[in-house]
Amino acid sequence: MSTQRSRFLAILAAAGLAAGAHAATRGNGKIAYDSTRNGNTDVFVMQADGSAPVRLTTNSAQDRAPAFSPDGARIAFHSLRNGNADLYLMNADGTGQVRLTSDTANELQPTWSPDGTRLAYAKMNPTTGTHDVWIIRTDGTGAVAIAPHAANDIRPSFSPDGTKIVFQSDRDGNSDIFLVPVGPSGATGPAVNLTHHPAEDLDPVFTADGSQVIFMSDRVGLRSRLFKMYPDGTLQTELPGTADLDKDPAMAPDGSAVVFAAQRGTSTDEIWTLDLTTGTARRLTLDSFADRSPDWQGLVLQTNHPPLAGAGADVTVSCTEAAGAIVSLDGSGSTDPDNNLAIYEWFTFFGTSSQHLLGTGVHLQAQLPPGTTEITLRVTDAEGLDDTDIMNVTVVDPVAPGLSVSTDPSELWPPNHQMVDVHASVQATAGLCSPVPQFELQSVEVSEETSSNGHGKGLSSPGNDVAGAELGTADLDLQLRAVRPGKGSRTYTLTYVLTTGSGAGIQAWATVVVPHDQSASQPGVNPKTASMRSEDTMRSADMRRRVR
Repeated sequence: MSTQRSRFLAILAAAGLAAGAHAATRGNGKIAYDSTRNGNTDVFVMQADGSAPVRLTTNSAQDRAPAFSPDGARIAFHSLRNGNADLYLMNADGTGQVRLTSDTANELQPTWSPDGTRLAYAKMNPTTGTHDVWIIRTDGTGAVAIAPHAANDIRPSFSPDGTKIVFQSDRDGNSDIFLVPVGPSGATGPAVNLTHHPAEDLDPVFTADGSQVIFMSDRVGLRSRLFKMYPDGTLQTELPGTADLDKDPAMAPDGSAVVFAAQRGTSTDEIWTLDLTTGTARRLTLDSFADRSPDWQGLVLQTNHPPLAGAGADVTVSCTEAAGAIVSLDGSGSTDPDNNLAIYEWFTFFGTSSQHLLGTGVHLQAQLPPGTTEITLRVTDAEGLDDTDIMNVTVVDPVAPGLSVSTDPSELWPPNHQMVDVHASVQATAGLCSPVPQFELQSVEVSEETSSNGHGKGLSSPGNDVAGAELGTADLDLQLRAVRPGKGSRTYTLTYVLTTGSGAGIQAWATVVVPHDQSASQPGVNPKTASMRSEDTMRSADMRRRVR
């Protein structure tokens, strides 16, 4: 029995996932944002349709710029509750609020690395009053500046693969979007200006698949709108459906939409979404207070693993009829870590042009022919991952086929050198699950026993002593010469063989004897009864000739 793993394993390994794990299915959860609706700025969450807003922070200081962790379980934000801006973490329901940084310099605008182990953020330089982009582990250790510069670098955002950060900077005179490659310990190359535009380009964020960067720019009528470009800075175009005063973009985890803040017909910022396929915008909040800095929760809907097929051990069964036997196939040994096995399929000739589906189901009754049949079980889970297992089923015949031979006559007398007609009676019997087999004449052998050296006087050539024997056919009638050595006897052996069915290859034979004299016949023995011998019997003979 052997098991063939599914083709997905190599793909998963290349993607850096655990062996056997399918890529997690991502979904859009709640939307976090900061709002002044309670007198000071606090962090809120609401459903993706704008319903059921819930206040998560209640501190009298400002809590701003919430960012969901990649698994949607935690929120990072910055707060002024200790006199200056520090980074904080809390659970997605607002519980477990802990302070991550305690520097006297302002640290703000946190964003998560894709693996959830680090935060990128903007940190003020107390000497220059400008900001640099930093990275820190989520346990508060390992803080390091990324491409520090005398200019103002803020609003960092990781690429989905974690190897790049985009941010806004005025290091070239006005605000542009920059990109810097990063590794676990910091920048791995210089920061590169992507936009090179005289307008103000702000708030960059990668799309969910990392193929583009979305940002805000006032390059059209000095009014901020949302734009997109490739990560190398090419093809900078407006997002379909954007409008004046759109800002603070963040991506939907499934890549279908952008959530952003905007003043569309209102005097304060509200939270909106923009469908990237249709360009349709939808307002989620409507109040007289400022709602800004939205971020969309990513939900891990399912981490799927491939199943393991179990067809069972090889089995041998007896046939019950000519067609073979009905065999019970049992796939209950198959397992799935996620308990979502959906399909059981049983095949013969799996993976070939002759592939045949025997049936489906955990248990299957299948009609199988005599002989050995290779059975393949393929199991598939609800997410389309599959696995196969092979078992062999051997259907045997409990009744062995048989072959018997007799000749008439079985003795030639007198030895007068004449050709004598001989008829062979062949009885081929079938097994329980096989038809009556066919047979053929395989050989006619001539052997002689003498009591002295040499041949008898007048003995003809053995090649001329057999006539009408059609080897390779079901020939039953031939002629044999009644001749023997002068002081010995001659034996003709007619061998037949089964050529079809489960007994193919079984041999049986009978002899026709030319005795030295008739006194050699034993009393009570019918001279017409064939002398039967097994295939392995050794014939002692002074002379053996085969007529072919």
